Amino acid sequence: MRRWLQQHLKHWFVAPSSGVHFDVADGLRGMAILLVVFSHGLYVNPDGPKFYVQLHRVIGQGWLGVPMFFVLSAFLLSLPFFRGRAQNPEFWYHKGYAARRALKILPPLYLSTIVLVMFKFWHDHDPAWFKIGFFWATGIAHFVPLPKAFNGVLWSLWVEIGFYVALPFLFLALRRRKVRVTGWILFAVLIIVPMVTRRLTWPAETKPDEWFFLASRFPSSLDTFAWGVLFSSFYIAMATEPVRWRHLARLGYAGLGVIFLAGLATHFAMSDGRLPRPGDIDLIHLLSGLGAFLMLFFVFDPACLGSRLFSSPVLRFLGVVSFEWFLIHQLAQNYFREWLVSANGNIFRYSFMVGLPTLLSLGVAIVVYHGFSLPIMRWGRNRLKGPQTRSPETVRRKEIVR
Repeated sequence: MRRWLQQHLKHWFVAPSSGVHFDVADGLRGMAILLVVFSHGLYVNPDGPKFYVQLHRVIGQGWLGVPMFFVLSAFLLSLPFFRGRAQNPEFWYHKGYAARRALKILPPLYLSTIVLVMFKFWHDHDPAWFKIGFFWATGIAHFVPLPKAFNGVLWSLWVEIGFYVALPFLFLALRRRKVRVTGWILFAVLIIVPMVTRRLTWPAETKPDEWFFLASRFPSSLDTFAWGVLFSSFYIAMATEPVRWRHLARLGYAGLGVIFLAGLATHFAMSDGRLPRPGDIDLIHLLSGLGAFLMLFFVFDPACLGSRLFSSPVLRFLGVVSFEWFLIHQLAQNYFREWLVSANGNIFRYSFMVGLPTLLSLGVAIVVYHGFSLPIMRWGRNRLKGPQTRSPETVRRKEIVR
């Protein structure tokens, strides 16, 4: 299986706009999706044995995979911007940026939204689902809370889209600045603006179903991206002498520890039914962002143990199909749980309730990516190349260091 994946993975990629493909980044994305999927899929009776309740709280910290996604996106998307800035102080926009983002994100989003709206209407016979689906498809629901839950993961998608839109305008505002100066200014802006926004918009009395909406809507959710942007500026500055910076890969192990601390901070911030406050969210976002930032240093030494672990074909493959799996996994898990109601203490029934929808959603994600998303992205990349320069995909570079 490992060898087969190693040989065939190259057929599942599109050429990155940055010109460099990072195996470690794919693997980190694969780990992130596993954390998220398991945190959503595993559940426990809150009135059951305390050991299982506490174990579930630990597994529930898998939500930290989401800020890992944010940091990775910020690093990879800002990389061509910083490379352009290094060559031209006036550079602020990478040609084809908007088209690439739209072709990557929107087709799977709209496909899953249309299918989900039709299913919910068939299931409930409630035409309100068409309105709710429209609100999520257009991003309105990211700013206006809706009375009904739709797809619990879409909030993070619109967080990313907000960053996609803001990124080129931030570079435009900082024209003629050097790479490192631009990186530090963007880092400061993306950290400070969300913190200030949360404090200005946070009500005196927060309702249990309100705090998460306040913490995740634009621009309150941009601070995690700051770390990926900062790392991108470091990478451009260091890439001229990659061998010199190999030792920094050890920081990746420290990143794993910081991610663990972020999980502890989340646990204590919400213990005993307590609702988090802006200060709690500041700390959690800072720790999760810093942890993912440090883990990115694995890219400087592909020979170290951590880099080899996150460059494994299985994790990279999961990273490749992670977006499609992210869109549908929780829906499958929730509907299976609703259908079977309870495991009644039977471990085999519980494994079936948890494992089958997880595997089925992964299978669907693979089919959708390979048969739908990938052809669309390849078509878009060929169109962006132009009729004179279209050619087969460039050979993928494994890392900056051989």
